[in-house]
Amino acid sequence: MGLKALLTNLEQGVQAYPNSNTPSTSGGFNYGAGSIFNTKSFNQRTLEFGKGTAYDRPGQDFSREPLMGRNIEIPAPNDQPSKALGLIDSLSDGLVRGGVVTALSRSAKDVARITKFYLTSRGIGFLAKQIGLQASNPDMESGSTDISFLGADLSFSRNRTFNLGLNLIAQAGVNFSGVHLDRAGATPIWPEGQKYEKTVSNSEYANNPGAIVNNKLDGRGNRLLTLHQGIIQGQSQETPEEQSAFGQFVTGIGDKIKEFTGQDGPVLYEYNGGPNSLYGIGKTTIRRYSNTNIDSKKEVGGVFFEGATFNHYLGLSNSTNIRNFLLTSEKPGFNYQADALGGRKYYRESRIGTGNPGVGVGRDNERSDSYIQQKNSDGTLNYNVYNASRVDLINALDVFETEGNVNIPGVRDLIRFRFEAVNSENPNKSDVMVFRAFLDSFSDGYNANYNEFKYNGRGESFYTYNSFNRDINLSFKIAAQSRHEMMPLYRKLNYLVSNTAPEYSSTGRMRTPFMRLTVGSWCDRLPGVLKSVNLTWQKDYPWEISVSGPEGGNDKHMVVLPHVLDVSVSYQPIHNFLPEKSINAPFILPHENNRTVIPEQRWYDLPVASSVDEARKLGIERLQDKYSSNEEGEGTNVSLTQPTKI
Repeated sequence: MGLKALLTNLEQGVQAYPNSNTPSTSGGFNYGAGSIFNTKSFNQRTLEFGKGTAYDRPGQDFSREPLMGRNIEIPAPNDQPSKALGLIDSLSDGLVRGGVVTALSRSAKDVARITKFYLTSRGIGFLAKQIGLQASNPDMESGSTDISFLGADLSFSRNRTFNLGLNLIAQAGVNFSGVHLDRAGATPIWPEGQKYEKTVSNSEYANNPGAIVNNKLDGRGNRLLTLHQGIIQGQSQETPEEQSAFGQFVTGIGDKIKEFTGQDGPVLYEYNGGPNSLYGIGKTTIRRYSNTNIDSKKEVGGVFFEGATFNHYLGLSNSTNIRNFLLTSEKPGFNYQADALGGRKYYRESRIGTGNPGVGVGRDNERSDSYIQQKNSDGTLNYNVYNASRVDLINALDVFETEGNVNIPGVRDLIRFRFEAVNSENPNKSDVMVFRAFLDSFSDGYNANYNEFKYNGRGESFYTYNSFNRDINLSFKIAAQSRHEMMPLYRKLNYLVSNTAPEYSSTGRMRTPFMRLTVGSWCDRLPGVLKSVNLTWQKDYPWEISVSGPEGGNDKHMVVLPHVLDVSVSYQPIHNFLPEKSINAPFILPHENNRTVIPEQRWYDLPVASSVDEARKLGIERLQDKYSSNEEGEGTNVSLTQPTKI
């Protein structure tokens, strides 16, 4: 109360502090002759910031803030706030922090403060920078504000327009309410339909190409489809407007600059401002530095194309049109359209039968595969129609019987991965389970056990060999990409897990279910037995729910099983060669004991090099020497492929 009395009644304050001039040694404050009470003119209730000698910066300078000072006298001791306004604040405090009256007052001050800042030199610089930064944003598929001004039609992009900070002022005025206004745009509120996420999700725009006028997109279609059809395929029907003489002059200068800097590729897309501009001054140009269109007849990878046919391979749909881009630019590369075994090509869908769920999609948003449009009697699309080009042929391959090595194109994968259940009655035959090589892990452990001996007079131990063991552990996924793969995939998996159980002969005698494992060339039809198989489902793996099965609909043949599963296997090898210390022991190399191995791949069939010079020779050369020497009557004068030496 003493401080309140001092601030509101100076005379009373002097009397309340009679020892203000008394020395500190006598219990006073020792203000001496300079006491603030001597003149009785201390205007502590009406001091203004930045005036007089109340410096707050070095060199007797003042801060530039606050922009809004509190030039209001402190209330007198008996002054009371408005009861009506206080009641409103109390009632609304639960909805608006501090009450609606206080919030409105503060918002009004924020609006005045920001407006005052805009009128300063720093505020003008801030606005100029924001205008430039906003104009540097990429041109997106969002709406615009169109204004007619002095006979000219002006269009302001929503995401690249900063309207001199008016949107920020409007936001400051409604901050307390929780309303959010858009920072960018000519107006603080965007129509929902003009926002980027609404535009690109509009099926009319997302699935169709738009138009190109004077190298500008009209924004009424999918941008990638528009550029592909209008520029890459050259199907744009729009013609550019006639340039003025000055425009031709500027274009000529630009062409010279591009020629000097090497930026002479044709323009895919160009617009004012954007990331390639300087604070919105200049243009952003997206160039096409490699022209993949060929208008005349051309040979690529041994295949001849007419212009239209060659350009067609750039389509979005048909895997048979895929080409190696290195070949299209006349550089060394592999021709994926070359013929492979079994009438296949080298691209993935044909070479290893992965299938392509999107195959058959034609141009202009039309489907050339009419089978997908077949309908049921109730008018719904029949999604149960089979088409081999859409199915993973490895997944869809059922268990099959074979004799000897499985060397057929239909089971080829990037990495060979299969289990063979050996026929106990005829070990040359096997039931083969081929899985797509979605490998998660693979480990191959070799263990030696030794007998340990101790002898008198020697501190160390001595060892004799006891036993050898090898363990293989691997994990992989099964994943069906269509309903037609579910049945064969689960039949193979079911047969695989059954090989951990015993086999019984016709007389009831229990037998071991022997197997062969193939993982690339590491395990090349390696004999052994299954020690364990574990199946694991994870919560992000979907299930087949056979929704119309009970009603006898399209799902009546489906069973309720996961589309994806994790499989882990522990495999115990049983070698059909003598496991011994030898350069020729084929633990992890293909061997003729399991299948026919061509001479170029008989890596195990070379002795240890007799010298450093011999060791430096290429392995293929040493194999050539071995098989052409006819040593011990075993040579067959096989001609091996030799590498090209430079």
